[in-house]
Amino acid sequence: MGTQSDPAAKTFIYDLDLPQLKEIIASWDEPAYRAPQIWHGIYKSLWNDPGAFTNLSHSLQARMAEQFDFSHLLETAHKESYDKETRKTLFILPDQQPIEAVLMQYERRRTLCISSQAGCAMGCSFCLTARQGLKRNLLPSEITGQVLAAERAFGRDQVLRKVRPQGADEADPAHQVREEDSEQEKIARSGTLSFRFHHDE
Repeated sequence: MGTQSDPAAKTFIYDLDLPQLKEIIASWDEPAYRAPQIWHGIYKSLWNDPGAFTNLSHSLQARMAEQFDFSHLLETAHKESYDKETRKTLFILPDQQPIEAVLMQYERRRTLCISSQAGCAMGCSFCLTARQGLKRNLLPSEITGQVLAAERAFGRDQVLRKVRPQGADEADPAHQVREEDSEQEKIARSGTLSFRFHHDE
C-alpha cells in the first residue's frame, strides 16, 4: 500500500491513451519508442512506480515521477473469505470516496467485480453503500486501476478472464458500458488486454 499524491499537481498516467502518451514523451524530446516501452511496462509488466522502469534512463524515470501520478487509487484494506476463493479490496479515491472490488477465484479462471460508481442511488435500507447515496460515476481510469491492482496482487500467471460491474441495478448502467468499453478499447489497441468486460443483459 502507498500514499496518494496530489492529483491536481500531476497527470494520472492511466488517464492517458497511447497516442496521448506518445505526444507527451515526444514533447520531452525522448525517442518515439519510449512511449510503447512505458505503455508495455504499465499494462503488461504491471509496474506502478517510475523506479520499476529499469529499461528507461534515470533522467526519464525522474521526469515520469515528477509529471505522472501512479497512485490514484489507495488500497486501504483487504478481506478474504474463509475458503480463500473471494478477496475484497477497499480503495479510497482522491476525493476520499470509498469503492470496492471483489476478486472471485475459480478452478480455471478469475472473475473481478469492480465498482463503476462511488455510492449507489438505489436507496436500499439494508445496504450501507446505498444509504450513503450516489456520489459520482467513476472515471475510466479509476475502473482500470481496480483491474490492474487485482492483476498485480495475483500475477498474470493467474489469468483474469472476466471483469464485470458490481450489481445489475447500479444507477446508470449506460455509464458503465460507456466507461468500461472506453477503457477496454484503449488497452486493446496496445495488444495488452487479457480479459473482456462483461455486461449482464
